[in-house]
Amino acid sequence: MSQLDALARHNVRFAGAGSVTLVFGHGYGCDQSVWRFVSPAFEAGFRTAVFDYVGAGGSRCSFNAGRYGELEGYAEDLLEVCRACGPGPVVFIGHSVSAMIGVLAAKREPERFLRLILVAPSACYLNDAHYVGGFTEDDIDALLDLLDTDRQGWAATMAATIMGHPERPDLARELAASFCRMDPAVARHFARVTFTSDNRADLPQMQTRTLVLQCSQDAIVPEAAGEYVHRHLPRSEWVRLATTGHCPHLSAPDEVVVAIRAFLADLHPATAGAGAGAGAGSVVRGPLRVSQDSADEIYEQAPCGYLSFLIDGGTVVRINATFAQWIGGPASGVVGSWRFQDLLTTASRIVYETRMVPLLRIQGRTDAAAMEITRADGRGMPLLVSAAVKADASGRPSLVRVTALDATAYRRQAEELVRARNRAERAEAAARQAQAAAEAADAGKTRFLAAMNHEFRTPISIISGFSELLLERPGRGVTEDARQSYLADIRAAADHLLELLEDATRYSKLDAAVHGQGRRRSGLHALLKAGLRLAGPSLKKAGMNTVVAAEPDHAALVKDPGSVAEAIACVLRELARRASSGSTTQIRSRHESGYAFIDMHCGALQSSLGPPQDPLQAAGLHSRGLHGAGLGMAVAERVLRLQGGRLQSREFPGGACLSIRLPA
Repeated sequence: MSQLDALARHNVRFAGAGSVTLVFGHGYGCDQSVWRFVSPAFEAGFRTAVFDYVGAGGSRCSFNAGRYGELEGYAEDLLEVCRACGPGPVVFIGHSVSAMIGVLAAKREPERFLRLILVAPSACYLNDAHYVGGFTEDDIDALLDLLDTDRQGWAATMAATIMGHPERPDLARELAASFCRMDPAVARHFARVTFTSDNRADLPQMQTRTLVLQCSQDAIVPEAAGEYVHRHLPRSEWVRLATTGHCPHLSAPDEVVVAIRAFLADLHPATAGAGAGAGAGSVVRGPLRVSQDSADEIYEQAPCGYLSFLIDGGTVVRINATFAQWIGGPASGVVGSWRFQDLLTTASRIVYETRMVPLLRIQGRTDAAAMEITRADGRGMPLLVSAAVKADASGRPSLVRVTALDATAYRRQAEELVRARNRAERAEAAARQAQAAAEAADAGKTRFLAAMNHEFRTPISIISGFSELLLERPGRGVTEDARQSYLADIRAAADHLLELLEDATRYSKLDAAVHGQGRRRSGLHALLKAGLRLAGPSLKKAGMNTVVAAEPDHAALVKDPGSVAEAIACVLRELARRASSGSTTQIRSRHESGYAFIDMHCGALQSSLGPPQDPLQAAGLHSRGLHGAGLGMAVAERVLRLQGGRLQSREFPGGACLSIRLPA
C-alpha cells in the first residue's frame, strides 16, 4: 500500500513541524477529535499526527471480522499509519485500548517507536485470582448484552461512568454522541475484542521507553491495573494524575500536556517550558509580588471545609471555621466532643462505615465521595469529601485529614438534569403514542373507506339496475307483479343502504363514546328493554319475534347504559338481517362468575354471522351478500370492550347463540 493510500484510509491529519512525529491514537468509541485539546500543544517542537481506527470518524478502512478479531489487526493499522509518517522516529500516545494496540505494534517493529505514552492503559480487563482488572465475566457479558440490545442506553450510561466528572455533563454528552456515531457492527465487535483481550504476557517483552499516565477513580481501569502495566514494562515511568475518570485528555488536558512535556523534554527542550499557563508547565519569569495570608487564615477562611479526626473512633481533633459554620456551631464545641460520623446523615453514615473507612485503611485515601452532613436546623447539606490518612512518628496510621466541598449546586444541577431527562422521555413517549395513534387512525380510515365503497355498491347496484329496467321498458313486457317486485327490491336496497350509513356513523364515533366516564350499576332488564325498543323497527320489518325469559333481574357495572343498549340493538339488528321471516329469538339474562350475561338464541339464520371481529379486516369482505358488512356486530363488540365486557358468538347448523358479557 502506498503512503498516500494509507494516509487516506486512516484519515491521517498532520500538523506542526519537527524531526520526531507524535502519533495520537484514540480509544474505543471515539475518533481523532478527542486529542484536540492536547496535540496542538506540541506543534511548536514536533510534527503531530492524528488518525481514525476502522469504523470511527473519517476512516475509509473496510471492516473485516477476521482481521479485527484480535487487537493485532488494529496494531497492523497503526503500523501502516506510522510507516506512512515517513522514516523518522515516532512517539505513540495511545488512550485506553489504543495503549495496548501501541504495545503490540512496538513489539512487532520496535525500531520504529522512539517512545510510548500510555494514557489509562489496561493489559486485561477481567479479574482473576491474582489480578485486578476491574470486571468479572458477568460484568463484561452484561455490558456487551446491553450494547447489543440498547445501544443508545449503553452509550448514555457508559459515557457518564467513563468520563467520571458529573459536574461536567457536556463531556459525557460528547462521549455518548461519539459512541453513537461509530459504525454499529464495528462498535459491537470492537467492544467484545477490547474487553476480552489479555496482553499481560506482551508487557515484559517491551524494550521501548514508556510513560504510563494513571487517573484516580477510573471506573474502567482501576489503579491496580495501571500499576500492573507499569511494573511489568521493563522501561516504564508512572505518573498518577490528579484528575478523575478515564479520559484525562478531555477532562484535564493541561495536566496531560504537563506530564507528556516532562517525559519528552530531552527530545525537544524548547517545548519543556511552553504551555497555556503556569498550571500546564509554563515557566514564569520575574518576581511575583502579592499580599500573603497567614497559614491559619488560609485554613480557617478557606472556601472549603477542613476537618481532621482520629482514624480509631473518628473523634474530631480539628475543624476550620467554614466547616463549623456549615454545621451551625463553634469549632470548640465540636473538637474532642463529636465524631466525624456524628456530623453525617444516616445514609452518609452507612457510606462512611462501609466504603470510606475500608478505603482509607487499604489505600490511605478517598477522592470526591458524595456525602451529606446535618446542619443545625436539621436540613442536609451535600458535600464532596476527599480524605487522606496521616501516619504518626512510628509510621502507624493515626489521623484522617478531610477536605469537603459544598455540593449543593452540583446536586441541584444533577436533579434538574434528571427532571429534564424524565420530561424529555415522557414527551418522547407521548409523541410516539400520538404518532402511532395518528398512523392507526389513518390506516383505519383508509380501510373504512375502502370497505364502505364495496358495501355501498351492492344496494346501489340494485337500485340502479332495477330503476333502469323500469325506465327503459315502461309498460313493455313488464307485468305489474314484476314491476311491484322491482320496486320492492329497490325499497329494500334503499332501506339497507340507510342502515349501512347508520351503522357506519355509529362505528366511526365509538372511540369517544365512553371516554373518561365512571362505572355505575344498571339492571339487565332495563338495558334489554332499551335495546329492544331501539331495534324494534328492524325486527318488525324482518318479521323476527323475540321472547324474553322471565328471570330475576341482575345488575351490571357499565359506564354508559345508553351505549350498552345500542350494542344490544346492534346485535338484534344483525340477527334480524340474517334470520328467516317469522323466526323467533329466545333471550335470557343470568349471573355467573362475577359477570352479568344476556344470551340470545336464534335457530333460523339464512347466513353466517361469523365471529365478532373488525369487519373491515374480515377475510370474506368481498363475498358478502345484501346482509352487509356486519358493522352492527363490530359496533357491539367495541362498545362492550370499552365497557369492560365482551361479545361471544357460537354458531351451530342453521342458527347461532350470542352472549353479551358485562362486569357485575
